[in-house]
Amino acid sequence: MKAANRAVAHIEDLDVDHPIKVESDHWMLLDSITWIETLIDAKIYAPNQRSLANSMALPNNVM
Repeated sequence: MKAANRAVAHIEDLDVDHPIKVESDHWMLLDSITWIETLIDAKIYAPNQRSLANSMALPNNVM
């Protein structure tokens, strides 16, 4: 998640390998992130009685 956050935030140019160059295309990236978060929560966290939202609320997302 940290690497994904760095890429989305464009903190490190080397981390950015997506074709989203203009703000009007950000919906594509944000929809993809939401979809992945939903899958992670449903397929990994929920079956183990855990919550992605709770994990993301931890300092530095240390899970």
